[in-house]
Amino acid sequence: MFPLSKIQFLFAVSAVVLLLSVSCRKTSLREGSDTKLDFSTDTLMFDTVFTQIGTATERFMVRNPYNENVIISSVTLKERDNSKFRFNINGYEGDEVKDLEIEAGDSVFIFVEVTLDPSNQSLPLVIEDAVEFVTNGNLQEVTLTAWGQDAYYYVPTRQPAGFPAFTSVAERYNLTVPGEYTLPNDKPHVIFGYLMIDTLMTLNIEPGTEFYFYANSGLWAYRGSSLKVHGEKDNEVYFRGFRKESFYNTLPGQWDRIILNESDKDHEIDYAVIENSFIGISAEYFFLGGNPRISDNKLKISNTIIQNQQGIGILSRFYNIEATNCLVSNAESRLMGIQGGGNLTFTQCTFGNYWRFGNRQDPSLFISNSFEFNSRNYTEPLNLEFHNSIVYGSNDDEIEADTSQINGSVYNVLFNHSVVKTDETFEIHPSWFVNCEVNPAGSDGFPNPLFKSTEHKRDNREAFYLHQSSAAKDVGEPSAPLLPPTDLKGDSRDGNPDAGAYEY
Repeated sequence: MFPLSKIQFLFAVSAVVLLLSVSCRKTSLREGSDTKLDFSTDTLMFDTVFTQIGTATERFMVRNPYNENVIISSVTLKERDNSKFRFNINGYEGDEVKDLEIEAGDSVFIFVEVTLDPSNQSLPLVIEDAVEFVTNGNLQEVTLTAWGQDAYYYVPTRQPAGFPAFTSVAERYNLTVPGEYTLPNDKPHVIFGYLMIDTLMTLNIEPGTEFYFYANSGLWAYRGSSLKVHGEKDNEVYFRGFRKESFYNTLPGQWDRIILNESDKDHEIDYAVIENSFIGISAEYFFLGGNPRISDNKLKISNTIIQNQQGIGILSRFYNIEATNCLVSNAESRLMGIQGGGNLTFTQCTFGNYWRFGNRQDPSLFISNSFEFNSRNYTEPLNLEFHNSIVYGSNDDEIEADTSQINGSVYNVLFNHSVVKTDETFEIHPSWFVNCEVNPAGSDGFPNPLFKSTEHKRDNREAFYLHQSSAAKDVGEPSAPLLPPTDLKGDSRDGNPDAGAYEY
């Protein structure tokens, strides 16, 4: 080992002294009255908040821009005890935090929530406050703004064994005779648990009505009841999760489903949007003793969007469905599952599945004439038709047919003048496909052979619209059954209708 030179020795000693002096010296505090903090925003906005229900947490950042530590002598809500807001800083919560120190160049997050009292009014109200910061006598603030709205609330009152928790329409509105009832549409409806439509009741839902469902909640048309949804173009009826912050706009699985049981009256849904649930619609026979059979009634659904389901868009068990101008899109499992037979006709409908929240394994469409319940297999006749429709998606094969339980039973399937993506099913059952475009290829400049866009966003009004080179153009049959004269967006169909819910 070589001995240190004199210069090296002096340099080493100087380095040690410098290190010791730095380690022993505390970072100085900034004390000037000109001290100002930096904020990631000057206004923290909350989307429309329902009264009585707290929001999701919003946050903003407070940064010390100096090379010295800063002590914030107080962080308070401007309205103090009268504030509807509450905040949390580094685990400290309340309406005031004192002597908060931020190290040089460092930052802290402030988390804010808000809960509003009932206002007993239909129109939204605006609530404002501010978080105030006093630093070396210098006052700064970040504005807090929340839009609030009163609503009709539904809280479960019953939970029989084996049933979900629910309250009934008759109980909620003190109706002694179920009969026919129309829900008010002047305020949103916020539902915890299930809202059940009583036996023998017809529930009318008017244009513009909005439903917001809590986790695992839904709407349940019990056996013998009837649901009538009367939306209008540009004034649809909405069914969605109760969080209104932008983060939740396209988050699937926020609530459970709409259940439609058998009845002597049809269920009707026109101009509705059903989104972000686990299942969109479960149209199914209610097993209450005896063998299941095909329902006497049907679901008539038109001009409706069912999108972004964690599980299945439409689940049909022993049911009849008549659908026109419907878009069913983007589900993790299937867009539609048909079990136990039924009479089902889909005209000018689009089934498009481009799930983007992970890998999707199942084909979008499952077809079966049987259903297993309590270790028994029940089989009923199946008559299924698609006219001028689209069944497409990102998987190689979007159609799965279980024919293992035919056993001489009726099993009729027809895809007529439609666009489909399938390999195995087409190869096994070619007679099911008449005048169809099967597995069309894309064209230059249009990577998707059918659609302009396949992603749901609140500001994307063209999801599943056709582009100018779409393989669905002019595929339809002008004399198809139940052919609607206009498409889902209200445009007239020409003499050579395109396949799907949207005319190019």
